[in-house]
Amino acid sequence: MIGIVQIVTLGCGMDTRSLRLDLPSTTFYEVDLPHVLQYKNDVLEPVIQMEKKERHRVSVSCDLSLDTWMESLKSHGFAPDQPSAWIMEGLVMYIERSSAIRLIQNAASLMSKSSRMIVHTLSEASVKTSQVPSMNTLASVGAPLLFGIDDPREMFQDMNVSVSSVMTYRDIAPLYDKGVDVAKVSASSYFTIVNSGK
Repeated sequence: MIGIVQIVTLGCGMDTRSLRLDLPSTTFYEVDLPHVLQYKNDVLEPVIQMEKKERHRVSVSCDLSLDTWMESLKSHGFAPDQPSAWIMEGLVMYIERSSAIRLIQNAASLMSKSSRMIVHTLSEASVKTSQVPSMNTLASVGAPLLFGIDDPREMFQDMNVSVSSVMTYRDIAPLYDKGVDVAKVSASSYFTIVNSGK
C-alpha cells in the first residue's frame, strides 16, 4: 500500500492493527459506536502507555447505520482527497443487505485515486445455518447474522470501484501457516479487495 497514510476500519471493535503494525507515518481511523470505543480505549490505554511509541490512532464515535458517519470521519481529520485503505471485517454480515451495500457505497465515495478497500462477507449458506435455532448462538447475544452473498463481486457492480481479487479463508490460511490442512479450513468466508475507480 505504497503512498497510503490513512487506514479506516469501519466497525473496528477490538481490532488492534493500529498497535500491531509498524506504520508510524500512518493515521488509523477506528470507527464504531461510542460505548465500544470507550471500552476499547480503556482496555488498551495501559498497553499504549507501556509501549511509549508514537501512534496516530483516531477514535471516531458514530453510528454506521446513519450517513452522518462520513462527516464525523472527515471532522476527525480524514482527507478524502488523499489515498486511503479501508477495512470492513466482521461487519456487513450483521446488517441487512441494502444497508450493507449502502455502507460500502458511502465508503467508496470517500476513496480517492490509488485507494483500496477490503470487505469481509459470508456465504448465504453460512448465514442460513446460523439462523437454525440450535446454531443461533450469535442471535442469543444480540448479534444475528443477516446478510450472506455467494458472489461478492455483485455488490460492487454499480460502484466506481474495480474488484482486484476475491479470496477465502482457505486461500489465506497457507500464507500464515504453511502446515495448515486447507481441506479443514472454511471456504465460505470471503475477502474482496477493490481498488478505487473502474
